[in-house]
Amino acid sequence: MLDQPTALLATLTAVQPNVTVIYNPTSGRRRGRKLQQFVDAARLAGLEVVIQKTHRPGDAEHLAALTTSDGWTDTLVVAGGDGTINEVINGLAAGLAPPLLALLPLGTANVLAAEIGMASSPVALVDEIIRATRNPGRCSHMCVARANGRRFAMMAGIGFDAHVVGAVGERMKRLTGKAAYLAAFARILVSFGRRRYNVLIDGTAYEAASVIVANGHFYGGRFCCAPGARVSEAELHVCLFLRGGRLNVLSYGASLIAGRLHQRNDVRIVRGRQIEVRGATGDPVHCDGDLVTSLPLYITASGERLPIVTASR
Repeated sequence: MLDQPTALLATLTAVQPNVTVIYNPTSGRRRGRKLQQFVDAARLAGLEVVIQKTHRPGDAEHLAALTTSDGWTDTLVVAGGDGTINEVINGLAAGLAPPLLALLPLGTANVLAAEIGMASSPVALVDEIIRATRNPGRCSHMCVARANGRRFAMMAGIGFDAHVVGAVGERMKRLTGKAAYLAAFARILVSFGRRRYNVLIDGTAYEAASVIVANGHFYGGRFCCAPGARVSEAELHVCLFLRGGRLNVLSYGASLIAGRLHQRNDVRIVRGRQIEVRGATGDPVHCDGDLVTSLPLYITASGERLPIVTASR
């Protein structure tokens, strides 16, 4: 029979998760220090931590597949931005129960982190992981959608914003952060011609100059695009931008920054679960801030639910 201190130690050890961190080191030295703070706090709390670094696009997806197939990892921490998160959720091993996901936001926009209320405090994240692990029945979930078969967490964009994303170089994004998007915005604004997209939402036809399919209400950081959308719900909100042209693009951007985008009469938000978008074949589509596919596009609210650490209320 175990003595009382040994029994207590065994109980504590049983509920401590094995943590794997998938880390995108392109975030820079300052953010690398945040990772070290997380690791130090996690190990001080008794968690076993393994770090897996990415070196090129696609690595996070590959590492997530390997990590979740061996059964060792209880909690998978994504230390990076929204693009790294997108790769990780697409790498989760099929047919296996997914590990608990946690975010250490180190990216440019960190939209999902804003959506679920996770701050960038490494120590606070360790506390939240332990809390979620010890109370699995209270764990939050996010519903992911699929765009041409690929999972996304927050949004898919077609039209102007997809072309802006495509114009942002990785090196410039790493060096200048959000300024890289502003520079790309200016370049695309000059060259972007008028486009029209045919959109089918649960069988009803629409037309738009640009489209954002939102799984959550934030866009590009903490700007509100679809105020009713939530990652906890298996329903998508399709934002249809009805007018094209440079002046309208600028006007839409100003409304987004001001928090009034959804109030405009030339922006329509339609809820749905099955979305089809057609336009010029091969036109780019971004998911969670990275180009991942192209038109024609088929999006489904798949109903897949992934456990995720959120901020305590």
